[in-house]
Amino acid sequence: MTSYISKKEYANERDGALSILLFVNEEGGFLSDGLDHVLGCRSWTEEQRRLLTRLAKGTLERQIELDARIGAVSSRPVRKIKPVILNILRMGAYSLFYLSGIPAHAVCSEAVRLAKKRGLAGLSGFVNAIMRKLAGGQETAVISCPSEQDDDEQWIAKAEKYYSVPQWIIRRWIDDYSREKTALMLEGLYTERGLTARVNPARITIDKLIGAWKAAGISCSRSSVCRDEAVLFEPAGSISDMPGYNEGWFYIQNIGSIMAGASLPIDNGSSLPCKVLDLCAAPGGKATHIAARLSGDDHDSGRAEGSVSKRCVLACDQNAKKTELIRENAKRLQLTNIKTKVIDATEYDPAWQQAWDAVIADVPCSGLGVIGHKPDIKLRLKESDIGSLIPVQRAILENAVRYTKEGGFVVYSTCTADRAENDDNLKWILDRHPELGICRVTQLLPGLDQSDGFFIALIRKNAS
Repeated sequence: MTSYISKKEYANERDGALSILLFVNEEGGFLSDGLDHVLGCRSWTEEQRRLLTRLAKGTLERQIELDARIGAVSSRPVRKIKPVILNILRMGAYSLFYLSGIPAHAVCSEAVRLAKKRGLAGLSGFVNAIMRKLAGGQETAVISCPSEQDDDEQWIAKAEKYYSVPQWIIRRWIDDYSREKTALMLEGLYTERGLTARVNPARITIDKLIGAWKAAGISCSRSSVCRDEAVLFEPAGSISDMPGYNEGWFYIQNIGSIMAGASLPIDNGSSLPCKVLDLCAAPGGKATHIAARLSGDDHDSGRAEGSVSKRCVLACDQNAKKTELIRENAKRLQLTNIKTKVIDATEYDPAWQQAWDAVIADVPCSGLGVIGHKPDIKLRLKESDIGSLIPVQRAILENAVRYTKEGGFVVYSTCTADRAENDDNLKWILDRHPELGICRVTQLLPGLDQSDGFFIALIRKNAS
């Protein structure tokens, strides 16, 4: 079967974005993979790259809402519209309602041209009719903001279309956090935030990094969270062209992920041995963070050769390509005290029993905390998927505890806001292991914290 993103060339931004939408919706592909392929197929200008990315990501973000609008003006049920035509309509509707500066007639004409270009000229009249109805505002009444006066079911039904989030996710969040917090979380999915970079202390100080970026005209500042490590910035062009990228001065990383790496108590600059195992490390954010911290703050003076064997990180993943990505990141960051290994973290290795000073268990999860950045998750994920993830998470967490020395630490983290994957798993491991104690638990929620949704638990394994 030929993939929707197998093309070698794309006529324009909308042609490329359409292929990504079809790749995600019809093949179950990842938005990030689709973008990587299409953006790499030709030399796009920076403006074209931004528009293509926004069309693909924005349409997926608002897809549930857009389908409701299309369904309100279509004589044909949405589920029966041909996939290519439906995704053309979705992208066109997104352009009408969320992109300013583009005349409605131009959006309608482009949708018709795209249908013809994809060999569906016979349906161009249908596309034209739907787009003109949408442009005329004939579907406005189908979208309404949920209100305090609504009962829970009414509120959930309205919120699904208004925030473009499946009802089952909204219901779980209400059960876990209350309706009031859920409203803030849903709003938070659409809060515009700049990117976050973690400074590499093995190469440069945060003040020098900020100084270099400001000198290059990049708007940046210390984050109010992890002030000594995190920098908020607005990218100006490609990340790889920013000062210090090739020199390994920084790593692009979500603030919640930075907090997970920062939670591990490490005596920076110490000569004491410290061996850390990261069981699910790809792409390497936490592993390289901890490796840099273990290197100490000697970016100016250099590091004694051979010391890495005492203070090191073993970064693991079950995918060989992903472990290669970890190695590439470590090389760019000039970290020599990090090694990689391909493993299945759910399988117990007796050679690692109580062999590590600390173990990071950043387990595979539903990803509900990051759907603001990865909207394809909410369209792909089913509620039953969470039930199938929990045994995997618990197997990895159990191994993490077994691998940790007495007196050592386990960091359990996820990028979800679901209690079953977070609090319930933590309670499960504590019930099984009375020798464990909680040092700190952090639940970050979109809309309530300056972050996506992350869960971080620092656990101490006491001497029995």
